[in-house]
Amino acid sequence: MFCAKCGKEVQENDAFCPGCGSSKGGDEASAQAVAPSCAGGMKFQSVGIRFAALIVDAILLFIPFYLIGNAMAKSSGEITSGGWHLSGGPAFLFFLIMTVIFLGYYTLLEGGAGASVGKLVCGIKVVDESGAKCSYRQAVIRNILRVVDGLFVYLVGAILVWKSPKRQRLGDRAAGTVVIKK
Repeated sequence: MFCAKCGKEVQENDAFCPGCGSSKGGDEASAQAVAPSCAGGMKFQSVGIRFAALIVDAILLFIPFYLIGNAMAKSSGEITSGGWHLSGGPAFLFFLIMTVIFLGYYTLLEGGAGASVGKLVCGIKVVDESGAKCSYRQAVIRNILRVVDGLFVYLVGAILVWKSPKRQRLGDRAAGTVVIKK
């Protein structure tokens, strides 16, 4: 359970919050703040703003996707009347290149600046659970697990964020990170 006022963890048998001293109030609704959005001065961010940041990042990542895919299709003769279609070796190589670009984009920006371009635009950032800067190691872990979080158009990640008191998706939990208001 977490304090509805300050977000600090409160043991079930505590009458008062050890962080701010407020009373639990005795009723279950006030004792169990419904997934607090704030703790230790950090305002945890939920699905809406994170999805907006994802859309901005997806638009940016579409540029190398299109340019590299088009170049590879031209060089392998797989241009079609509707655009391009890659198969076999070129498709596999394209997948590998895009995976490196995708992971590199998020890892370098979140590990270096604490936020991807989308997160910067939306005013949010990734930090360690203690509030310290997100490390490159943490950025790699959280972004590799996007494979799971991103299932069903990020429905898996959204459910995990909604169920988490710190608004963490699987990647955040494994990396020990949170997404907060900048």
